[in-house]
Amino acid sequence: MAPKRGCSEFVEGCSGDCTLCVLCFVPNAKKFKKGASIMENNSPESYELFTLIMDRIPPGHVCALSSASKACKVAGDSDFVWEGKLPPKYPILLQRADEPLNLDIPKRELYFRLCNPISIDNGKKKFWLDKATGTTCFMLSARDLHITVAGNNQSWRWISQGASSFNELAKLKAVSKLKVEGQFDCNFLTPGIPYTVSFKLKLETPRGWCKQPVKFEITPPCRDHEVSALYLQRKMRPVKRFKKASYRYIEDGWMECIAGEFVVEEKDGSPKEVKFCMREWDGAKWKGGLLLDGVKIQPSFVVTKGNIVY
Repeated sequence: MAPKRGCSEFVEGCSGDCTLCVLCFVPNAKKFKKGASIMENNSPESYELFTLIMDRIPPGHVCALSSASKACKVAGDSDFVWEGKLPPKYPILLQRADEPLNLDIPKRELYFRLCNPISIDNGKKKFWLDKATGTTCFMLSARDLHITVAGNNQSWRWISQGASSFNELAKLKAVSKLKVEGQFDCNFLTPGIPYTVSFKLKLETPRGWCKQPVKFEITPPCRDHEVSALYLQRKMRPVKRFKKASYRYIEDGWMECIAGEFVVEEKDGSPKEVKFCMREWDGAKWKGGLLLDGVKIQPSFVVTKGNIVY
């Protein structure tokens, strides 16, 4: 067990209410005699102490602490520490992987492999971990969504493009009524974390998007659905009757239009899904020139790192 002692023993200004807290202990410990002795002690007791500490902190802090001493490095490489950083249901997700992943490797190495997108469900989805926190992220391809009249070659085409996250994306040629729907099993998301659902879109030779705003809907588990709207061509134009949807540009003209935010309850083991929709059929105006790559379900703190326009 980690000793019940506060960082105030080493770090001036600490309240001392916590157990040994590496977030302030590590940068300052060597300024203090007692702190220096613990950091430089490579005994089994030090290894056990740092293993227990690392089990309780985010992956990014584990990596920072691992360089502090030999005991920290050994603890920071242990399977005990990194097994706890992996999502509980990662074996189920890896069973759905399109390419087998070797699991007979150190858990630290496995963790960082999962920080790169893994294709699952026959290329229809991808999942990955946020490197700093271990929070799960997902993206659903356009093929994994229900697109009205997607089978009509006069309305939609399936094309390949280098900037796409998948082998193919949906290109809207011409429709008068647009509707794209999807749903996702929230049991694979990290509980207690706010998630943002966003449609990854790109306008290419756009036409017909100035007349009516596109509506974005989200129906989280155990909550009423929310609706926001955005003019895709004239994004700064005010929207009537609806909250204006937020968006951000990512790369090569692609943008993420935010449908909404939700949180998965930590202690609710019941089956739950989040549903989402993008639609525009008011006035039945013809529109086209839109690329749809898919839907992202990411922790909100990842999305807010970008330049969101409200």
